Amino acid sequence: MSQNANTLMLFFKEQGPHELCVLSLVNLMRGDQEKSRGYQQRLGVDLGGIWEEVWFNQQFSAQPEYIRLDFDTSVRANLPLALLESLFEQGLRAAVIEVFHSQVGETQRHHFLDGKLVNRSDLYHREPFIEPIVSVQLDARHEDGEEDTSVCVTRPVPLRQLIEEEREHEENAKVLVEGIAEIAKVARQTGVGPGGVIKTGLVLWQMAKGLLHAVILTVLALVFFKGFWMWLGLGVLLAVILPLLYGWVEYSDLTGKREEPEAADGAD
Repeated sequence: MSQNANTLMLFFKEQGPHELCVLSLVNLMRGDQEKSRGYQQRLGVDLGGIWEEVWFNQQFSAQPEYIRLDFDTSVRANLPLALLESLFEQGLRAAVIEVFHSQVGETQRHHFLDGKLVNRSDLYHREPFIEPIVSVQLDARHEDGEEDTSVCVTRPVPLRQLIEEEREHEENAKVLVEGIAEIAKVARQTGVGPGGVIKTGLVLWQMAKGLLHAVILTVLALVFFKGFWMWLGLGVLLAVILPLLYGWVEYSDLTGKREEPEAADGAD
């Protein structure tokens, strides 16, 4: 089964939050959820949900300068952005997370500082003590000369913005899946293939757009020009012609049946 292999490194500003995070994780590793929950509450974060529902094969180690977590996730899992946001609010200084996507054989590394996604150089410039630690913990396991896989940004991106963008992408994906399911349902009910259902939907959409354009043109003509009944009659005519015209053009494009102008006959 394909899965993502993750390594998360945490660097706290002060020893107090660092120790609370260590005690929370130690007790999670021991399976003592109740005791861990007490330390999590004192730290001000919730680790239980993601630990039980998203992560698996967890491993944990810590030193006074850092905390390291290794865990696997499904290939569909996202970065633990909400957890990082909570940790930054409770005194986290910086974080580095590396993800190996086994499905495509690619590695990505993200660097966070003061609640924002930053470039690796920015993090190491601000917190130079982190570079040798990450080098030993992460770089040592890569082959010499391996291409840098760090995510680059033009400017620091707040975690809140990343979380909102992630939520928007998930909602768009949900709408897309629901749309595909609805097309499949209609195809089963009508006996028409999914491609035919999509073509019909596109033609109907263009016809609706033609009707909308006819209404707009009619309203503008009635407002700016004299001759109420003439423009109203013309509007009714457009309301018939434009939807048919738009629908026919779309149908012709989809089926490739639009007639091409015949080549002009040569001179006698």
